[in-house]
Amino acid sequence: MTHKIGTLLIMTACCLFAGCDPEKLLIIKASGESTALVRVYCNKSILLQQGSTNEKVIISLPTTDDPPKKDTTFRYLIGSWSREDVDKLTKGIDSIVIGNSSGNKVIADTEGISNYLLKHRSGYGKSKLTIEAK
Repeated sequence: MTHKIGTLLIMTACCLFAGCDPEKLLIIKASGESTALVRVYCNKSILLQQGSTNEKVIISLPTTDDPPKKDTTFRYLIGSWSREDVDKLTKGIDSIVIGNSSGNKVIADTEGISNYLLKHRSGYGKSKLTIEAK
């Protein structure tokens, strides 16, 4: 009887974990020192996940609000950020500027943006991409 209960518990746990794909997130934040800043120049389509609009937007953190907003999160479908998904997202990003008291780092080429995002995958199943200035 104990063996059947143990087997049932293991099967239930496997079913739960197999059905719990994480949500893909793009997290942009300016944390740490007061001079930290992040700017992402991109097509609006990567933020809305609708169609192929080429309207340009600039995501700039911290915001000029009072108090300033220092982070934002964009939610995509479920799953992990595979290389193909990152490459697809990268096509809609023109450049990323990451700044702090040491200066600004500008990533303006597709390969550089893709490599940066791939290095900054984290979370369960690599479901988070983070662009951060510290």
